[in-house]
Amino acid sequence: MKLSQTIFPEIPSKSPGLMNVIHARAVSKFAQRPLQDETAIDVSRTLMQSAKYNLTKGRDSRASRRLASAISLLEEQQAIVKPTDHSANTYGLLAGMLADSYFRRGDIKYSRAESSTLRNYERKLCSNFEGAIEDYTKAIEYVSINPSAYNSRGSAKFMLGKYEDAIADFDQAIFQDQECAAAYFNRGNAKYHLH
Repeated sequence: MKLSQTIFPEIPSKSPGLMNVIHARAVSKFAQRPLQDETAIDVSRTLMQSAKYNLTKGRDSRASRRLASAISLLEEQQAIVKPTDHSANTYGLLAGMLADSYFRRGDIKYSRAESSTLRNYERKLCSNFEGAIEDYTKAIEYVSINPSAYNSRGSAKFMLGKYEDAIADFDQAIFQDQECAAAYFNRGNAKYHLH
């Protein structure tokens, strides 16, 4: 039995690619040392692919956990790698992967907020939209030219009734991508509700 199966017994052994990735991470945790750049990036890519696969199967919670693991691993790695001349490419790659992971997790939270049940509706709705806003904001922090993240964050703010803040995000999305039709539509809708 691999070390990863001992630490993560819930992972099915039918998934050898994921098992190998989790095994590498488990060995690293066991040895109390961070994964090397390339291994961390490969592990994160695999976790992100697993999240994407789980989303296509309607397994939002599982996808969210995979993205949280990828984010944690990437942030650990980014703390080690600084944006110096010899590691600038790795640092940029990590920032891009972090932005993508936060954006995808924000989308999951946004869709959960839209489909909240009537039970505890208002509390669930607000917390999921606010969680989505936090994740979209993190995506923007890592990659500032990110019209999709601005548009999505604006949509979440709109759903919370923060129309002026939403308009500011839609304006930024349009500034970054003048062909972002969704941002124009969303901005018009927010302006309609503002008055």
